[in-house]
Amino acid sequence: MLAPTSARGHSRACTYANESLPSAAARELAEETGVTVDPTDLRLLGTGYLEFDDGHSLVSINYAVPRAATEGQVSAGGDAADARFFTREAIESEEPRLRASGPEQVLTAIDEYGAS
Repeated sequence: MLAPTSARGHSRACTYANESLPSAAARELAEETGVTVDPTDLRLLGTGYLEFDDGHSLVSINYAVPRAATEGQVSAGGDAADARFFTREAIESEEPRLRASGPEQVLTAIDEYGAS
């Protein structure tokens, strides 16, 4: 799994007017990790929702793509403080990183596409 992390602990993304969700996901992936993908190669994994103690909330729309369908080198960009690949073991032990969606969606993608 490739994940950008901001200083806030999660990435903040948006969808522009007339932009499809896969196109927004591909754009955000490129902006925050340097990795590019054709939006039509993305597969919807699922969604998640999280409420914070301060009254804010997070909606997560999660996509997966095989690494072979991507281009570019991983580097943090945009509002990302870090961008790196995570192993199955790290996802299972660092579950709070995926608390809006839970790790199940990502682990399913790893099972389907492989770890790299």
